[in-house]
Amino acid sequence: MKRLYHGSNVAIEQIDLSRSKRGKDFGQGFYLNANPEQAMEIQS
Repeated sequence: MKRLYHGSNVAIEQIDLSRSKRGKDFGQGFYLNANPEQAMEIQS
């Protein structure tokens, strides 16, 4: 099992795409990263 990280300072119990921001590079969505440091850099 691979651990993935989301750039957030709160625990995410359930993904809610209605809270995601529009206009991101790859569209509206829930972004994850395998590198925890890089995930925290991309919070905007």
